[in-house]
Amino acid sequence: NPLPIPYTNTSNGQIVIVRVQDINTGCYDTTTLELVVEQAPIANTPTPLTYCDPDSDGFGVFDLTSKDIEITGGDPSLTVSYHETMADADNNVNALASPYNNIVEDQQTVYVRVESSTIATNCATLVELVLIVNPTPQLGAAPTALEICDDLSADGFGQFDLTSKEGEILQNLADPTQYTVTYYETELNADTPSNAIVNPANYTNTTAFNQTIWIRVEDLDPATACYKLTTMELIVNALPVLVQPAPLALCDDNNPGDEMEAFTLEAATDEILNGQTGISLTYYETQADADAGVNPISSPYTNIVNPQTIFVRATNDVTGCFVSTTATILLRVNPIPSPTPPTDLEVCDLDNDGFESFDLETRTLEIIGGELDTAVTYHETQEDAETGDNALLSPYTNIVINQQTIYIRLTNTVTGCYNASETLTIRVLPSPEVPVDIEEYVICDTNADGIAQFDLTTKDAEILGTQSDVTLSYHVTQADAATGNNPIANVGNYTNTSNPQTIYVHLSSDTNGCVDTGQFEIRVELPPVAVQPSPLELCDDELADEITVFDLTQKDNEITAGEASWSVSYYETQADASGQTNAVDAQAYTNTSIGGAPANPQTLYAVVTDTDTGCTDQVTLTIRVLPNPTPTTVLPELILCDDINPGDMEEVFDLTTNEVLLLNGETGVTPSYHEDQDDAIDGINAIADPTMYTNTSTPQVIYVRVTNDITGCFTVVDFTLIVNPLPEVVAVSDF
Repeated sequence: NPLPIPYTNTSNGQIVIVRVQDINTGCYDTTTLELVVEQAPIANTPTPLTYCDPDSDGFGVFDLTSKDIEITGGDPSLTVSYHETMADADNNVNALASPYNNIVEDQQTVYVRVESSTIATNCATLVELVLIVNPTPQLGAAPTALEICDDLSADGFGQFDLTSKEGEILQNLADPTQYTVTYYETELNADTPSNAIVNPANYTNTTAFNQTIWIRVEDLDPATACYKLTTMELIVNALPVLVQPAPLALCDDNNPGDEMEAFTLEAATDEILNGQTGISLTYYETQADADAGVNPISSPYTNIVNPQTIFVRATNDVTGCFVSTTATILLRVNPIPSPTPPTDLEVCDLDNDGFESFDLETRTLEIIGGELDTAVTYHETQEDAETGDNALLSPYTNIVINQQTIYIRLTNTVTGCYNASETLTIRVLPSPEVPVDIEEYVICDTNADGIAQFDLTTKDAEILGTQSDVTLSYHVTQADAATGNNPIANVGNYTNTSNPQTIYVHLSSDTNGCVDTGQFEIRVELPPVAVQPSPLELCDDELADEITVFDLTQKDNEITAGEASWSVSYYETQADASGQTNAVDAQAYTNTSIGGAPANPQTLYAVVTDTDTGCTDQVTLTIRVLPNPTPTTVLPELILCDDINPGDMEEVFDLTTNEVLLLNGETGVTPSYHEDQDDAIDGINAIADPTMYTNTSTPQVIYVRVTNDITGCFTVVDFTLIVNPLPEVVAVSDF
């Protein structure tokens, strides 16, 4: 009689006997098992959990834990978990996190597992929780702004009928009658809801010009009571603000004297609007027409009386708000001035290029002729005179050679009206010309007193050139030269009164009276004092003929003692030096025999000229060609065997081995040995110890510089170093 499985107990705490038998031997043993039934936790089935869906798609977010207390009755010993399936709840797996997003559209059942922490077993109670997603009113875009025009108080406040927008607010809903609409001043009030606006049909905004109103649209079904918030802008459109413009004034240019002109009324627009945009202006002859918006006048408009008032109506292009009582335009026609024709303006041409500077202002009073409140400007073209552009500055230099027409603009300084009908002729008169740079007149002093007699007439030809019909005079002051007063009487034998002294020149035209002035300097100068130079010596060149090329300029600084303004030229004879003819090429002069005299040494004649005064002095210069040493030019080779460290082809040579042969008995000379020919010529990088020199190659050329110990003249010769290899020895077997 084994018990059936599964087995239902007959009492709580019932003892049953368990038999355990070895199936191979048949041997068995017994034990006991107590069956205990524990009471599962008591859990309440919760009411449905609802969610107002903002986008009405059937899915939302649920705070599952908000149902914990309702399910447990507030028992703190119970724990609650939520599951998507009964199996998950039964097996206590895949507990849901809170908040939870439903996955079944509109309505979903979740399963709640309730456990007790005081029960030793895993006993649990399962209940269901229904999740319901309720739709909310799906409103369209926020309603368009509700707008009104401000009144003349311009305070930004007015009365709005908020209910006039309900049709627009509810237009997306299938049955607008199923919803209520209420209005609030804050989002918090609309969300609560509390403090709804009590007079929405006649509401006065509380914020000037712009205010946001919050609108709550709520489902009338009490089971859901879902709602949606939206906003609406209240706008008090400002009236156009007009600035009273300055009068529009025109000059009586069209048929002068009739006081009627065509006015462009839009010329006052910028001033009237003062930066405002989106506003249209219309113009009227009467205030009544402006108020009614009838009989507008067009622009350009010709006045019918002078002066005349035009009335302006301003309308906002977007809002339609208008004002017609705050600005007018005064039209005025002003008379034009009448200039007096001026006489021609003539000036003398200082440099005879046909262009000169004119003081145009000398004709201004003549042109004005006593007319009040007028100003004159001068222009190069009629167009500039008409527009007033590019007024000329005075003094003015003509740009048309010799004669030019200048156009005059006479302007009333109060009204701005002008008359540009008159012209002014400016004319350039030819002037005599005194050279800008007249050579100074220098006489070399003979007695060192700084006084000499000058023949000023020797300057006439330089000053006059080819000019005729002119009068020339010389003066001791600039003021006398400017006026022509007090000319020097003894111009052919004038004794200077200071050294140096400035002489001023006055040259006037006999035909038009134009004058030019100038000046030059007379000066008495002492001649330069040349320094007698030491002889100029050079070593003979490659050809030992005592002839070589000298750079005589090497003595310039010695002869002039460093005077920068003195120049030196050299001559072969005294006669050439005195006449300053046939100067030699000082930078490359070859000594030569002159008049049978030896070419070496040779005497030359140096003339020192003060380039500032032209005064001169003379000295002589002796040039000498010095002989070079005469060593033996062909030297034997120095030859060594490659004994030391065979194979490197380097040995130690005594370069002085053939020095006796090299010097050939010449005394007063010193040899030096060099690896490079240029070093030998320049006398640098001499081999330090020529008696112990290791060659660098084979064969190798060594250059010897033999230098005269007194004159420094030298001669370079060379010889060759050779290192011969040792013969190769082949090893042989013993015999």
